[in-house]
Amino acid sequence: MCIRDRFTQASNTIIETVKTHRLNNSNVAVLASKDPSPLADTYRDYIRMNSTGLRASSEYDVSENLFVISTSNIDTILNDESFAMIAFKESQLKGEFDIKNSSWKVYWFGY
Repeated sequence: MCIRDRFTQASNTIIETVKTHRLNNSNVAVLASKDPSPLADTYRDYIRMNSTGLRASSEYDVSENLFVISTSNIDTILNDESFAMIAFKESQLKGEFDIKNSSWKVYWFGY
């Protein structure tokens, strides 16, 4: 799968989940994977263009939902020491979405 397809599929998964569940204060991160932007800047810009109300990368601690894009399993994500995951250590895994034809997933954590 090419990077563009992975990007589009992951972004659209987040956009649809935010809209379907009417989520507020959502955020996004790319953790424990080979991606040059752990703050998910490219994803963040695209997702924000779709009226999702996505929070800034400096606002993980006031976010109510976190979408993590990763190639790692859930245990690795839960043990990640990034600012994003520290803010969501006590949250629940609300959803796990596979990115077709790739090893990438989108994890949805929320309070």
